[in-house]
Amino acid sequence: MNKYFFILILLTSNLYSQSEIIEFNKVDSLIVESLISAYSISKSRAKGIKDSLVIKKSMENDFYYAYYEREKFTYYSKSKKWKKRKSKPKLKSQLNSELISQLINQIDSFPNNNFEIDSTRLIQLANKKRILQIAKRYDVDWHFKKRFNSDKDIESLYKSVQSLESFNQFIQKVFTNDYGYNPTDYSNYIRLTIFANNETRVINGYYPNPVKQPWLLEPKELGNEPTPILNLEINKTPFELLPSDFLNRNSISESALINIYIIWNLRQQKLL
Repeated sequence: MNKYFFILILLTSNLYSQSEIIEFNKVDSLIVESLISAYSISKSRAKGIKDSLVIKKSMENDFYYAYYEREKFTYYSKSKKWKKRKSKPKLKSQLNSELISQLINQIDSFPNNNFEIDSTRLIQLANKKRILQIAKRYDVDWHFKKRFNSDKDIESLYKSVQSLESFNQFIQKVFTNDYGYNPTDYSNYIRLTIFANNETRVINGYYPNPVKQPWLLEPKELGNEPTPILNLEINKTPFELLPSDFLNRNSISESALINIYIIWNLRQQKLL
């Protein structure tokens, strides 16, 4: 089975010998939160949407979905008034408890920036239709049309995008230890809070990092820098763990990664 990929997070050399971040057998519950909001200076108003998912451990040591809520809100900064509307989306599937164990192991198994994919799978994902759709979005689809280029040139462009060597270069160059934070007027993140006995650990995936990578582990003490976690496998588990309509779920998907790669490749070819 082809490995998905998931979220990159970088660390300094002194972290290689660290002890476990979280012990799976001590995990009591998890909260996954996702938020998108924007602030309008002209209207002195912030609008957004937030999803919250609570996962708990049962008496039989299995995990289950305990609560799922969606909140749409508007905040007026001048009057300091909030308007909120909450709903409870329906959960359409049962939770596979093994995913929790996988997630904890992946968080503790960094660094790992290898994304294994064979050429057949890459061609399936970066197919000609998807390449053309993205090229059209950026108004460069004329490069893929016969009236502007020869069949040979067009095929060469497609093969460049579908090159496994090119994709591996993308993984190594794009996902590094550099990470950004949300702009002051826009927020977009996924936050995972893990409760293990009396300990709480918080991990965030922020925009504008590509596919929310690297994830950032919040420090235990105030004033310290977050720990970037590099492990391309991490995104796979949250993607499978979250409900299909969970906010920002698609931003950490394999499809999102391929889209970013195609854009990167087109820029490498100086088409963008």
